[in-house]
Amino acid sequence: MPGHLLELLARGIHERADRLHVRRVEIDGAFERLARVDVAERMVRGGESFWAVVYPPFIARDLTRGDVRLVVRKGLEEARGNYKLLVALFNMPPTDYKRFLNFLRKHDCHMPFQRFRSAATAIAVDTSAGEPDSPLTDADDDPYRVV
Repeated sequence: MPGHLLELLARGIHERADRLHVRRVEIDGAFERLARVDVAERMVRGGESFWAVVYPPFIARDLTRGDVRLVVRKGLEEARGNYKLLVALFNMPPTDYKRFLNFLRKHDCHMPFQRFRSAATAIAVDTSAGEPDSPLTDADDDPYRVV
């Protein structure tokens, strides 16, 4: 009987530990999602460079390829599919353009830019349909206008 009691006690401890582990995995997953959002915010709003915010955690395997792809996709949406604008958006000097593209290709994180440009064109066409441009309007001042 004492052996049976010890076995039940051990099983109860293991089950509780398993529940705690599952809870920790859920918390870690939520933390990782928040960390990915924080990375993009630090670059776009905080003015930090891609090489300081994304590169070190990716090399240390704290960020996955999927995380980097998500950050690049969000950036390409903002830059309307233009990698040169993305370099500026991610606070890198223009001379890092090729280095950045090589990094993305090497680590299988490069994304085709065409779908981001066609989406931007479709949005611009839908919003300006039926409204002729007048020389008296300030349409030329709009940096996002697609001609």
